[in-house]
Amino acid sequence: MNGYDRIDAYVLARFGATLSIEPNRPKGKDLQEMEAWLVRRHQLVEMRVAEQNRRRLAPKNVQKRIDLHLRQLQREIDRIDKDLAERIQKNSVWYQKLALLDGLKGIGANTRAWLIAALPELGQLNRRQIAALVGLAPMAHESGSYKGRRRIYGGRSAVRTTLFLATLSAVHHDARMRDFYQRLVNAGKPKKVALVAAMRKLLIIINAIFRSGEPYRVLQPE
Repeated sequence: MNGYDRIDAYVLARFGATLSIEPNRPKGKDLQEMEAWLVRRHQLVEMRVAEQNRRRLAPKNVQKRIDLHLRQLQREIDRIDKDLAERIQKNSVWYQKLALLDGLKGIGANTRAWLIAALPELGQLNRRQIAALVGLAPMAHESGSYKGRRRIYGGRSAVRTTLFLATLSAVHHDARMRDFYQRLVNAGKPKKVALVAAMRKLLIIINAIFRSGEPYRVLQPE
């Protein structure tokens, strides 16, 4: 270890001690396997989209072979979905936690599986910590005298992607989320900015539900 490495190590150690940062706990085998299957499912969905795009430009004979592959991909996706649902149902802790979300529109089976597998910290952190962990906390973009717009980055991209899709559904089908999103749009916020804010709101609501142990339908607005 050279001098610079020792300095870096010292600064990082002081930083962690000052902020009382706890090391990440290793995931159990069950969570690791579930996340691996979710990643595989995502890969299969991407393959399906690619094949659907190729089909549009292919001759009829080639389309038949693509259709065969599309059916195979769908069968595998369905098998993974069934396996994930069974894993959650067999684990009473996961099942009871996710049952608290039953009143929240937009949180489908795939989103629920991602929350369990890739964000086990839900319910253990405060709203700022969980938003930062997922990469939904606005960060300052500054250098010297330059002060740019605050923006989100980093965090757990897979969870953020899943929450994006869930939020698209929630702002249309969940009254509370729809009202929150619409207030921002009516106030002049760009739709993309309003949607990111809604993603953060959705995550904070889920975190609060897991912390309180109260289902969404009885949780008081923040």
